[in-house]
Amino acid sequence: MFNLDYVSLVNEDRPGKYIDRFTQLGYDIKKRDSFQKNKTSRVLDGVIIFEEDLNNIAEACKYMINLKKESDALIWVIVSGTMHSAKLIYLQMGADAVFTYEADMDESILTISNALKRYKKFNEDRKSEQPAIDTESSLKLNSKNLSAVIDGCTEIPLTRIEYKIMELLTKNPNVAISYQDIYKEIWDDESKHSKFRVSNVIFHLRKKFDEDSIEPRFIKTIRSKGYLLNV
Repeated sequence: MFNLDYVSLVNEDRPGKYIDRFTQLGYDIKKRDSFQKNKTSRVLDGVIIFEEDLNNIAEACKYMINLKKESDALIWVIVSGTMHSAKLIYLQMGADAVFTYEADMDESILTISNALKRYKKFNEDRKSEQPAIDTESSLKLNSKNLSAVIDGCTEIPLTRIEYKIMELLTKNPNVAISYQDIYKEIWDDESKHSKFRVSNVIFHLRKKFDEDSIEPRFIKTIRSKGYLLNV
């Protein structure tokens, strides 16, 4: 049904119950021995990190950053209920959700399952769309390749989140969209950290597009408002 990897930084008794339940649901879930790059050709739908204290948080965050560069896999972290600061850090680094061992396990697993189903539906809907969305400019989106095409010749691969933000902007050309509206549309919730997460994605998009930081060609910043796609 879905392919999952997990990294365990705790006693195996804790993740064991989760692994058994995912296996019962028909998921193909495999353990990674460390935060090493995935060397298999297996298409990955999600990664779960079982954390216990703050000793490994720097390595875990670095792994999450690298994973997002190479994959569109969803990322979840399970931590102790006392690790309040760690929960916020992991969310700021791009984790799709952070759960606690003290929370109801079935509720956490159901939340993960629902996210995976939405992820699958998004990919299926994307494949059924037209190959490109014409913005009447030199930037087009290719839904089949999950990429952006610049000047009709340079194709730039995008992550799932990057593509969804670009798709939102292209549907509203030359219209400023607020940080909050972008965040709510992409992550389907509300957060006081919405500006930080949206700005982080836009930063990486501009870097991929090789845009001038002062006068960007495509994604314009509207001060105190949000962003617009210049076409």
